[in-house]
Amino acid sequence: KVGKATKTSKLASIPPILTLHLKRFRYGGSGRAARSASGNNSDNGVSDYVGPSGSAKVEGHVKFQSILDIKPYLTPKLQDTDFKKAICRLFAVVVHSGKNSHSGHYVTYVANMKGKDWWKMDDGKVVRVSLNEVMQAEAYMLFYRVTNHPVATQLREAADAKSAASVRIMDAIKRKDEEARAAEEKKRAQAKSAALA
Repeated sequence: KVGKATKTSKLASIPPILTLHLKRFRYGGSGRAARSASGNNSDNGVSDYVGPSGSAKVEGHVKFQSILDIKPYLTPKLQDTDFKKAICRLFAVVVHSGKNSHSGHYVTYVANMKGKDWWKMDDGKVVRVSLNEVMQAEAYMLFYRVTNHPVATQLREAADAKSAASVRIMDAIKRKDEEARAAEEKKRAQAKSAALA
């Protein structure tokens, strides 16, 4: 008996950095003739040029979010662990411009660590851009930081501890410098008093 079926996939584990790779290339056929012969020249988001290996670029904007809740995509077991809130923040977007998988140019949008400023990296040219420009990009790869991932939490705690240790060391150096200056001032004052007496 044939019936309706549904297939779902859930994540049983996730890394601290979630990388999503969009399928931007279609394979099959070879050269322009393959596209023309099929009669498929409609504007369906696939470029007209089919490369030597039969790859064609799937163009067009795919909507993505700057903040992504991946909890619905986790297994129930994983949802009950550290990922009660599975929020991911976008921090990088890679864009491919070109007609097939064998040629083209890559541009990357990257957010600073605080996620407020976005930068467009295009070879040697780096410019600040708006979040709106990033969100309108024809993404090829998306990189999300899992905010409460145990590894990220450990790294943040280690960085905070190093920062606190650095502050303590700098305070100790400053105190020693102040003590040395005070001792030098006292020594000069005593020498001045001795010279006047």
